[in-house]
Amino acid sequence: MNPPTVTSTKAWDVKKAKGALVIPSIISPKENQEVPQKTSPPLSSVSAALNKPSTGNLSPARCNMKNNRTTNSSNDVGGNTLKNMHLQLTRSFAMASGDDPQGKLQMDDLCSDMADAHVNAAGLQNPSVWVTCWVDYTSKYGLGYLLASGSIGVYFNDSTKIILSSDGNKFEYMERTSTRASREGNVASPEAQRFRHTLTDFPVSLNKKVTLLKHFKSYLKSQDESRKTLVSKEEEKSRAFGSGDRDMIYVKKWVKTRHAILFRMSNRTVQVAFLDKTEIILASQAKLVTYVDKEGNRSTHSLYEITRSRRTDISKRLKYTKDILQQLITGKRTSSS
Repeated sequence: MNPPTVTSTKAWDVKKAKGALVIPSIISPKENQEVPQKTSPPLSSVSAALNKPSTGNLSPARCNMKNNRTTNSSNDVGGNTLKNMHLQLTRSFAMASGDDPQGKLQMDDLCSDMADAHVNAAGLQNPSVWVTCWVDYTSKYGLGYLLASGSIGVYFNDSTKIILSSDGNKFEYMERTSTRASREGNVASPEAQRFRHTLTDFPVSLNKKVTLLKHFKSYLKSQDESRKTLVSKEEEKSRAFGSGDRDMIYVKKWVKTRHAILFRMSNRTVQVAFLDKTEIILASQAKLVTYVDKEGNRSTHSLYEITRSRRTDISKRLKYTKDILQQLITGKRTSSS
Protein backbone atom coordinates (compact mmCIF):
# COMPACT_ATOMS: atom_id res chain seq x y z
CA MET A 1 0.00 0.00 0.00
CA ASN A 2 1.52 3.33 -1.10
CA PRO A 3 1.94 6.26 1.33
CA PRO A 4 -1.21 8.39 1.56
CA THR A 5 -1.56 11.48 -0.59
CA VAL A 6 -3.57 14.38 0.77
CA THR A 7 -4.33 16.91 -1.93
CA SER A 8 -4.05 20.64 -1.36
CA THR A 9 -7.33 21.36 -3.15
CA LYS A 10 -9.97 22.64 -0.73
CA ALA A 11 -13.48 21.22 -0.66
CA TRP A 12 -15.12 24.43 -1.77
CA ASP A 13 -12.72 24.94 -4.72
CA VAL A 14 -15.06 23.03 -7.02
CA LYS A 15 -14.64 22.27 -10.69
CA LYS A 16 -16.98 23.39 -13.44
CA ALA A 17 -18.56 21.04 -15.95
CA LYS A 18 -20.68 22.56 -18.68
CA GLY A 19 -21.63 25.47 -16.46
CA ALA A 20 -22.64 23.35 -13.46
CA LEU A 21 -20.94 21.91 -10.42
CA VAL A 22 -19.87 18.28 -10.37
CA ILE A 23 -21.36 15.74 -8.00
CA PRO A 24 -18.63 13.41 -6.74
CA SER A 25 -18.67 9.92 -8.21
CA ILE A 26 -20.13 7.14 -6.10
CA ILE A 27 -17.79 4.36 -5.02
CA SER A 28 -19.09 0.81 -5.04
CA PRO A 29 -17.61 -0.87 -1.95
CA LYS A 30 -17.83 -4.19 -3.75
CA GLU A 31 -15.86 -3.32 -6.84
CA ASN A 32 -14.19 -0.04 -5.73
CA GLN A 33 -15.18 1.46 -9.07
CA GLU A 34 -16.46 4.95 -9.78
CA VAL A 35 -20.00 5.39 -11.07
CA PRO A 36 -20.43 8.81 -12.75
CA GLN A 37 -23.35 10.91 -11.51
CA LYS A 38 -25.18 13.91 -12.94
CA THR A 39 -24.22 17.51 -12.24
CA SER A 40 -25.41 18.96 -8.94
CA PRO A 41 -28.79 20.68 -8.59
CA PRO A 42 -29.62 23.97 -6.87
CA LEU A 43 -30.53 24.01 -3.17
CA SER A 44 -34.23 23.75 -3.91
CA SER A 45 -33.74 20.30 -5.44
CA VAL A 46 -30.87 18.96 -3.32
CA SER A 47 -33.21 16.50 -1.61
CA ALA A 48 -34.07 14.90 -4.92
CA ALA A 49 -30.38 14.74 -5.83
CA LEU A 50 -29.41 13.05 -2.57
CA ASN A 51 -32.25 10.54 -2.81
CA LYS A 52 -31.64 9.74 -6.46
CA PRO A 53 -31.04 5.96 -6.74
CA SER A 54 -27.40 5.19 -7.49
CA THR A 55 -25.84 2.50 -9.58
CA GLY A 56 -23.32 1.60 -6.89
CA ASN A 57 -24.06 -0.53 -3.84
CA LEU A 58 -24.05 1.98 -0.98
CA SER A 59 -23.54 -0.12 2.09
CA PRO A 60 -22.56 2.16 3.70
CA ALA A 61 -22.93 5.22 1.46
CA ARG A 62 -19.43 6.11 0.36
CA CYS A 63 -18.76 8.76 -2.27
CA ASN A 64 -15.51 9.62 -3.94
CA MET A 65 -14.22 13.07 -3.04
CA LYS A 66 -12.83 14.87 -6.04
CA ASN A 67 -11.71 17.81 -3.87
CA ASN A 68 -10.03 16.51 -0.73
CA ARG A 69 -10.38 18.51 2.45
CA THR A 70 -8.25 18.86 5.53
CA THR A 71 -7.70 21.34 8.34
CA ASN A 72 -4.36 22.30 9.85
CA SER A 73 -4.27 20.44 13.16
CA SER A 74 -2.06 23.07 14.78
CA ASN A 75 -4.93 25.53 14.70
CA ASP A 76 -7.40 23.60 16.82
CA VAL A 77 -7.42 22.53 20.43
CA GLY A 78 -7.71 18.87 19.49
CA GLY A 79 -4.51 18.97 17.41
CA ASN A 80 -2.65 17.35 20.28
CA THR A 81 -4.87 14.29 19.93
CA LEU A 82 -3.50 13.58 16.46
CA LYS A 83 0.05 14.32 17.58
CA ASN A 84 -0.22 11.99 20.56
CA MET A 85 -1.68 9.21 18.44
CA HIS A 86 1.05 9.61 15.84
CA LEU A 87 3.72 9.54 18.56
CA GLN A 88 2.17 6.45 20.13
CA LEU A 89 2.12 4.62 16.79
CA THR A 90 5.65 5.73 15.89
CA ARG A 91 7.10 4.61 19.21
CA SER A 92 5.22 1.33 19.15
CA PHE A 93 6.50 0.35 15.71
CA ALA A 94 10.00 1.49 16.70
CA MET A 95 9.90 -0.72 19.78
CA ALA A 96 8.64 -3.68 17.78
CA SER A 97 11.47 -3.28 15.25
CA GLY A 98 14.11 -2.95 17.98
CA ASP A 99 14.82 0.76 17.44
CA ASP A 100 15.13 3.02 20.47
CA PRO A 101 14.84 6.64 19.27
CA GLN A 102 13.29 7.93 22.50
CA GLY A 103 15.77 6.58 25.01
CA LYS A 104 15.49 3.50 27.21
CA LEU A 105 13.71 5.17 30.14
CA GLN A 106 10.96 6.68 27.99
CA MET A 107 10.55 3.43 26.09
CA ASP A 108 10.24 1.48 29.33
CA ASP A 109 7.51 3.87 30.50
CA LEU A 110 5.72 3.52 27.18
CA CYS A 111 6.02 -0.26 27.34
CA SER A 112 4.44 -0.19 30.80
CA ASP A 113 1.55 1.99 29.61
CA MET A 114 0.94 -0.21 26.59
CA ALA A 115 1.07 -3.36 28.70
CA ASP A 116 -1.64 -1.87 30.94
CA ALA A 117 -3.74 -1.14 27.87
CA HIS A 118 -3.18 -4.71 26.74
CA VAL A 119 -4.56 -6.02 30.03
CA ASN A 120 -7.59 -3.72 29.83
CA ALA A 121 -8.30 -4.23 26.13
CA ALA A 122 -11.31 -6.41 26.88
CA GLY A 123 -12.81 -3.83 29.25
CA LEU A 124 -15.12 -0.88 28.63
CA GLN A 125 -12.62 1.22 26.67
CA ASN A 126 -13.93 0.15 23.27
CA PRO A 127 -15.12 3.01 21.03
CA SER A 128 -18.81 3.71 21.62
CA VAL A 129 -19.46 5.88 18.56
CA TRP A 130 -18.15 5.73 15.01
CA VAL A 131 -19.25 6.67 11.49
CA THR A 132 -21.33 3.93 9.87
CA CYS A 133 -22.49 5.71 6.71
CA TRP A 134 -21.53 8.88 4.90
CA VAL A 135 -22.06 10.77 1.67
CA ASP A 136 -19.72 13.32 0.14
CA TYR A 137 -21.49 16.37 -1.30
CA THR A 138 -18.58 18.79 -0.94
CA SER A 139 -19.02 19.91 -4.53
CA LYS A 140 -21.87 21.97 -3.13
CA TYR A 141 -22.46 21.78 0.63
CA GLY A 142 -20.37 19.36 2.70
CA LEU A 143 -20.04 15.85 4.10
CA GLY A 144 -23.07 14.18 5.69
CA TYR A 145 -22.69 11.18 7.99
CA LEU A 146 -24.59 8.76 10.22
CA LEU A 147 -23.08 7.67 13.55
CA ALA A 148 -23.51 4.31 15.26
CA SER A 149 -25.54 6.07 17.95
CA GLY A 150 -28.16 7.00 15.35
CA SER A 151 -27.34 10.70 15.23
CA ILE A 152 -26.88 12.53 11.91
CA GLY A 153 -24.23 15.16 11.28
CA VAL A 154 -22.93 17.46 8.57
CA TYR A 155 -19.46 18.94 8.22
CA PHE A 156 -20.15 21.97 6.03
CA ASN A 157 -17.71 23.38 3.49
CA ASP A 158 -17.23 26.50 5.64
CA SER A 159 -15.94 24.26 8.49
CA THR A 160 -19.05 24.72 10.65
CA LYS A 161 -20.65 21.53 11.98
CA ILE A 162 -24.10 20.39 12.95
CA ILE A 163 -25.21 17.23 14.75
CA LEU A 164 -28.79 15.98 15.19
CA SER A 165 -29.72 13.86 18.21
CA SER A 166 -30.61 10.22 17.66
CA ASP A 167 -34.28 10.95 18.51
CA GLY A 168 -34.36 13.51 15.70
CA ASN A 169 -35.59 16.42 17.82
CA LYS A 170 -32.62 18.50 18.96
CA PHE A 171 -29.39 19.57 17.33
CA GLU A 172 -26.13 21.29 18.20
CA TYR A 173 -24.39 23.75 15.91
CA MET A 174 -20.64 24.38 16.13
CA GLU A 175 -19.29 27.54 14.56
CA ARG A 176 -15.75 27.85 13.24
CA THR A 177 -13.20 28.19 16.04
CA SER A 178 -11.55 31.09 14.19
CA THR A 179 -14.88 32.96 14.21
CA ARG A 180 -15.23 32.57 17.95
CA ALA A 181 -11.57 33.51 18.53
CA SER A 182 -12.02 36.67 16.48
CA ARG A 183 -15.21 37.60 18.31
CA GLU A 184 -13.74 37.03 21.76
CA GLY A 185 -10.35 38.53 20.96
CA ASN A 186 -8.40 35.35 21.69
CA VAL A 187 -5.02 34.82 20.07
CA ALA A 188 -5.31 31.03 20.12
CA SER A 189 -8.37 29.31 18.67
CA PRO A 190 -10.60 27.99 21.47
CA GLU A 191 -12.73 24.89 21.44
CA ALA A 192 -15.76 25.23 19.16
CA GLN A 193 -18.76 26.68 21.00
CA ARG A 194 -21.97 24.65 20.87
CA PHE A 195 -25.36 26.24 20.22
CA ARG A 196 -28.31 24.01 21.13
CA HIS A 197 -31.65 24.24 19.32
CA THR A 198 -34.61 22.12 18.28
CA LEU A 199 -35.79 21.53 14.72
CA THR A 200 -38.82 23.69 15.45
CA ASP A 201 -37.01 26.54 17.20
CA PHE A 202 -33.72 27.87 15.82
CA PRO A 203 -32.29 31.19 14.50
CA VAL A 204 -33.23 32.32 11.02
CA SER A 205 -29.52 32.45 10.17
CA LEU A 206 -29.39 28.64 10.40
CA ASN A 207 -32.36 28.03 8.12
CA LYS A 208 -30.30 26.91 5.12
CA LYS A 209 -28.09 24.57 7.15
CA VAL A 210 -31.01 23.02 9.00
CA THR A 211 -32.70 22.43 5.65
CA LEU A 212 -29.58 20.70 4.39
CA LEU A 213 -29.38 18.65 7.60
CA LYS A 214 -32.91 17.36 6.97
CA HIS A 215 -32.03 16.41 3.39
CA PHE A 216 -28.88 14.58 4.47
CA LYS A 217 -30.86 12.83 7.19
CA SER A 218 -33.47 11.58 4.72
CA TYR A 219 -30.83 10.27 2.34
CA LEU A 220 -28.58 8.62 4.94
CA LYS A 221 -31.47 6.99 6.77
CA SER A 222 -32.76 5.47 3.52
CA GLN A 223 -29.30 4.18 2.66
CA ASP A 224 -28.87 2.74 6.15
CA GLU A 225 -32.22 0.93 5.97
CA SER A 226 -31.38 -0.59 2.60
CA ARG A 227 -27.82 -1.69 3.36
CA LYS A 228 -27.13 -5.38 2.94
CA THR A 229 -24.57 -5.81 5.72
CA LEU A 230 -25.85 -6.97 9.09
CA VAL A 231 -25.86 -4.58 12.04
CA SER A 232 -23.19 -5.64 14.53
CA LYS A 233 -23.91 -6.20 18.21
CA GLU A 234 -21.70 -3.22 19.01
CA GLU A 235 -23.77 -0.97 16.73
CA GLU A 236 -27.02 -2.26 18.21
CA LYS A 237 -25.69 -1.40 21.66
CA SER A 238 -24.65 2.08 20.55
CA ARG A 239 -28.05 2.81 18.98
CA ALA A 240 -29.88 1.55 22.05
CA PHE A 241 -27.83 3.94 24.18
CA GLY A 242 -28.48 6.84 21.79
CA SER A 243 -26.69 10.16 21.51
CA GLY A 244 -28.40 12.17 24.24
CA ASP A 245 -29.21 15.79 23.45
CA ARG A 246 -26.22 17.63 24.99
CA ASP A 247 -22.50 17.51 24.19
CA MET A 248 -23.13 15.07 21.38
CA ILE A 249 -20.18 13.41 19.65
CA TYR A 250 -19.57 14.71 16.13
CA VAL A 251 -16.96 14.64 13.36
CA LYS A 252 -14.49 17.39 14.22
CA LYS A 253 -12.08 16.86 11.34
CA TRP A 254 -11.91 14.64 8.28
CA VAL A 255 -9.68 14.03 5.31
CA LYS A 256 -9.68 11.63 2.40
CA THR A 257 -6.78 10.02 0.54
CA ARG A 258 -6.73 7.68 -2.43
CA HIS A 259 -7.15 4.62 -0.21
CA ALA A 260 -9.12 5.73 2.84
CA ILE A 261 -11.10 8.39 4.66
CA LEU A 262 -10.16 9.52 8.18
CA PHE A 263 -12.61 10.87 10.75
CA ARG A 264 -11.41 12.61 13.90
CA MET A 265 -14.30 12.52 16.38
CA SER A 266 -14.93 15.13 19.07
CA ASN A 267 -14.37 12.47 21.76
CA ARG A 268 -10.77 12.05 20.48
CA THR A 269 -11.44 8.80 18.68
CA VAL A 270 -9.92 8.46 15.21
CA GLN A 271 -11.53 6.22 12.60
CA VAL A 272 -9.99 5.27 9.26
CA ALA A 273 -12.26 3.54 6.73
CA PHE A 274 -10.49 1.96 3.78
CA LEU A 275 -11.94 1.45 0.32
CA ASP A 276 -11.66 -2.33 0.71
CA LYS A 277 -14.33 -2.07 3.49
CA THR A 278 -11.88 -2.63 6.35
CA GLU A 279 -11.64 -0.10 9.18
CA ILE A 280 -9.30 0.96 11.96
CA ILE A 281 -10.61 2.81 15.04
CA LEU A 282 -8.10 4.24 17.51
CA ALA A 283 -9.12 5.04 21.09
CA SER A 284 -7.35 5.84 24.37
CA GLN A 285 -4.66 7.84 22.52
CA ALA A 286 -4.17 4.94 20.07
CA LYS A 287 -3.41 2.44 22.83
CA LEU A 288 -6.52 0.49 21.81
CA VAL A 289 -7.18 -0.57 18.22
CA THR A 290 -10.52 -1.80 16.90
CA TYR A 291 -10.27 -3.58 13.57
CA VAL A 292 -13.19 -4.30 11.23
CA ASP A 293 -12.42 -6.86 8.52
CA LYS A 294 -13.96 -7.11 5.07
CA GLU A 295 -16.80 -9.27 6.38
CA GLY A 296 -17.69 -6.71 9.06
CA ASN A 297 -16.28 -8.69 11.99
CA ARG A 298 -15.00 -6.42 14.78
CA SER A 299 -12.17 -7.12 17.21
CA THR A 300 -10.38 -4.88 19.71
CA HIS A 301 -6.69 -5.25 20.55
CA SER A 302 -4.05 -3.30 22.39
CA LEU A 303 -1.47 -1.54 20.24
CA TYR A 304 1.15 -3.42 22.23
CA GLU A 305 -0.37 -6.71 21.06
CA ILE A 306 -0.74 -5.75 17.40
CA THR A 307 2.81 -4.47 16.90
CA ARG A 308 4.18 -7.70 18.36
CA SER A 309 1.91 -10.13 16.56
CA ARG A 310 1.87 -11.38 13.00
CA ARG A 311 -1.38 -9.58 12.18
CA THR A 312 0.01 -7.93 9.09
CA ASP A 313 -3.53 -7.12 7.91
CA ILE A 314 -3.89 -4.76 10.89
CA SER A 315 -0.32 -3.52 11.24
CA LYS A 316 -0.02 -2.39 7.62
CA ARG A 317 -3.23 -0.37 8.00
CA LEU A 318 -1.89 1.14 11.22
CA LYS A 319 1.27 2.19 9.41
CA TYR A 320 -0.85 3.81 6.70
CA THR A 321 -2.87 5.58 9.40
CA LYS A 322 0.37 6.82 10.95
CA ASP A 323 1.38 8.29 7.59
CA ILE A 324 -1.95 10.11 7.25
CA LEU A 325 -1.56 11.57 10.75
CA GLN A 326 1.97 12.69 9.90
CA GLN A 327 0.74 14.63 6.88
CA LEU A 328 -2.08 16.21 8.90
CA ILE A 329 0.31 17.28 11.66
CA THR A 330 3.06 18.68 9.43
CA GLY A 331 0.66 20.22 6.93
CA LYS A 332 2.68 18.83 4.04
CA ARG A 333 0.41 18.07 1.13
CA THR A 334 1.08 16.77 -2.34
CA SER A 335 -1.23 16.62 -5.33
CA SER A 336 -2.93 13.30 -5.90
CA SER A 337 -1.84 11.57 -9.07
